[in-house]
Amino acid sequence: SIRRQRQMCIRDSLRFVEEGLLSLDDSISKYLDDMECFGTITIRNLLNHSSRIQDYVSLEGYLEAAYANPLKPWSKEHLLSRIKALPLVDSSDLASH
Repeated sequence: SIRRQRQMCIRDSLRFVEEGLLSLDDSISKYLDDMECFGTITIRNLLNHSSRIQDYVSLEGYLEAAYANPLKPWSKEHLLSRIKALPLVDSSDLASH
């Protein structure tokens, strides 16, 4: 389930922090190539849903493609290129994302 995946992601991220492999205040561009456009967004922002990055499910054509071929996921590169093209969510709208 999505909830379980989120819990595992948070658990693993905090384990990496404890092991000194990452910092919650690291920019995501440190770990994702060509993401300087999100230079101020941190791991902490991702984990507490305050990154202002739009949800990829809202990308035009994503749901149609996912339903048409649910066993063929989009590549990381394709998703990141599509996400980078979207404007960040206004910080006043964060409660709804």
